[in-house]
Amino acid sequence: MPSMRSKLVPHFTGEVEFPIQDFLEEYEELVDKCGLTNFKKVEMVIRYVDHSQRHIWQSLPGYINRNWNDLHDELCEEYVNPSTKSKFSKQKLVDFTDKYA
Repeated sequence: MPSMRSKLVPHFTGEVEFPIQDFLEEYEELVDKCGLTNFKKVEMVIRYVDHSQRHIWQSLPGYINRNWNDLHDELCEEYVNPSTKSKFSKQKLVDFTDKYA
């Protein structure tokens, strides 16, 4: 796998302008070229995620269980596709506060 500092690898910052789906697509293309197993995909992905987002990823069951398919689905649920009017939906904020309260 290329270094996380390489400009040729995907990097997820959590910023609204860079949707999670785009990152996951690029990451999967990279790891498939490298022949990584689903278990290794989970172990390696955290290297390409901004430090500010890592605690979220590491708390998800898919990451804990090292299950790439579950982690992929959980990440798509965790990160919102924001509208042009707001960054986060009200329901997503309510769900987040209920989950972590």
